[in-house]
Amino acid sequence: MSPGLKCIYCKSGLTGKQPREHVIPHALTAGFQPRNLTIGCVCTACNDYFGRTLDQLFVEDSILGPLRYRHELKKDTRRAPLPDEARLQLRYDGKLVELHSKPDGSDYEVGLVTQVGFPSRRKPEGQLEYFPLDALDNALSDPAIDHGKYHVIGQGGHFKEEALAALRARGLTPGLESDEHSVFPREPDGSPQTSIEVQFEMIVDRVIKRCMSKIGFNYLAFAVTEKLHTSDWLLRPDFDVVRDFVRQDDATVTPCVSTEIELEAQRHMGGETQVPPGHCATVAWSRHGADVEANISLFSEFSWRVTLSRSFGGVTWDLRSGHFWDFETRRVLPMTPAR
Repeated sequence: MSPGLKCIYCKSGLTGKQPREHVIPHALTAGFQPRNLTIGCVCTACNDYFGRTLDQLFVEDSILGPLRYRHELKKDTRRAPLPDEARLQLRYDGKLVELHSKPDGSDYEVGLVTQVGFPSRRKPEGQLEYFPLDALDNALSDPAIDHGKYHVIGQGGHFKEEALAALRARGLTPGLESDEHSVFPREPDGSPQTSIEVQFEMIVDRVIKRCMSKIGFNYLAFAVTEKLHTSDWLLRPDFDVVRDFVRQDDATVTPCVSTEIELEAQRHMGGETQVPPGHCATVAWSRHGADVEANISLFSEFSWRVTLSRSFGGVTWDLRSGHFWDFETRRVLPMTPAR
């Protein structure tokens, strides 16, 4: 056992043979040079636990799974697990769509979910609100929905029969119908557009928040170790809330984990509106100087702020640090966060 070295999560002694913990899960950062960012202050038990209970769900059951294939961090989408519809919904023009792997595994294709649209008081006049077949009971019990007219859309040879059977089973007679060709845009020559923009709605549950907290605390450990050549500073009780939340899902006290509108990388690239695709991690004191905050952006798609320590009780020092994982060059680039 290495004297004076303890795991930053469970505070048990380190053996010196523990695996390196990736700041951002390896599934999202594979192949970056000159080095991927890792830390050596997480014990084997915590490392294994995070891999089984947090990282796998984080990568495979959220939008991050498809994104890592789109950015070629992982090859062959035919082997890619897709998130459950209960955790992630994709929409095009208000209509539910789903991802399918292309036959050659090179990318994803978007397909329509069989669904029924109803006039709704939540929508402007003339627009419909769409529900998949397993949510029809919710639609029929919703006072904002007009059940007198509906529109069936879907894909494949049997979607109409399936949808109309579900409607008849609930006492509704056939109404308006359409097929997928009236939904997705086409080129002037009539061929389908090669790409479309879809909106995603992802459930942000405690697993997601624990994973973002872990990335933030891991990055703080990296920055502290780089500057102090030891991680002992992180064993202070000031960080017990975040470490217990990540390790034990402590429900009594949780750190502040919030989404950010502005991508973190934009703050440190001269206000550039076009940020190259990649990840970004920074850590610094809060503006009023009493809290330690990490900011994490993934895939240049969304950004999170994690309060790692609130009302810090010790002496403050310049711990500012930042790195950007550039997908175009596959390099990890240092940045300096603004004060």
